[in-house]
Amino acid sequence: MLAFLLLAFSGPVFADFAILVDQAVLVEKNPEVAPLVEDEELEEQPVIGQANDASYVSSGGWAVTGTEFIDANVVVFDFGINPTVAQATLTLPIEEVYPQNDSVPLEIFVFSDNGFIEYTDYSIGFVNSIAELDVALLTEIEIDVTGAVNAALGTGQYVAF
Repeated sequence: MLAFLLLAFSGPVFADFAILVDQAVLVEKNPEVAPLVEDEELEEQPVIGQANDASYVSSGGWAVTGTEFIDANVVVFDFGINPTVAQATLTLPIEEVYPQNDSVPLEIFVFSDNGFIEYTDYSIGFVNSIAELDVALLTEIEIDVTGAVNAALGTGQYVAF
């Protein structure tokens, strides 16, 4: 299960030209597991983190923390008419973490977007993982996302993480 951190997105991408156009938190309510009745076979349960859409979208800030929610902070950048960038770096300052078993896993995804964060971005956008890190003892991470940005720019001017 993902442990969530509070990240402040101050200056997250340094590239040829990138303007932050939208930021929000997408939240999925974890599916509840039905209790077993005696002599009943276990039915296939919904997979946590595989919802079709987010349960809600918050503008700014973070969603609730707890075992019944999965939240994902999303930022969308406008690269304008640039078909490629020479350099793109995603910088994430880490303000506070909530370890689980002494670990704070963070997975970063990239996707092409339409410039607006929507419920459907939850399932459509989180398929191209570009980094998996344990950020338990870190105060900031910097990731070279040049290749990921250039790949996403192949389908439009907006890139989301």
